[in-house]
Amino acid sequence: MPVNDIKELRLLPPLAIGRFGSSTEPMENYEVQVNEADIAGFRKLLPAETLVVDRATGEVTEAITPSAVRFRDAAGNIKPVSPFLELWGRLDDNDSLEPLTKTHLTDLGLTWLGGCERAITKCSVVPAIPTTRLKPIPDRSATTP
Repeated sequence: MPVNDIKELRLLPPLAIGRFGSSTEPMENYEVQVNEADIAGFRKLLPAETLVVDRATGEVTEAITPSAVRFRDAAGNIKPVSPFLELWGRLDDNDSLEPLTKTHLTDLGLTWLGGCERAITKCSVVPAIPTTRLKPIPDRSATTP
């Protein structure tokens, strides 16, 4: 069913941490495993599926799972971390949030700046909103308090 309106947008998670590094290789994904017997104890880091993105086109070229979690590359340089923020929306009169996709934007006559063919939630670029669909901000400088 086509989308007629976006009532709300949210970037999730609301907090994300990045890290600069001297390596040209980005950090692969990993998951944190909590020891249920000692929840305040050490966590185990496990390799997780990582999307490989072509730097020139922004296209996802493959999905890999590394054999181990490594914070440094082969030369000993620290790998940078760039978290993915997901773009979710409350669409039409639906009460629940759902991932915003290129199809939703197309339904609304909006365009997408980016090469990712997966849901927008897996990209780190922002959709372009035509200025004809934006409402002007009223000038309140002449109003009296």
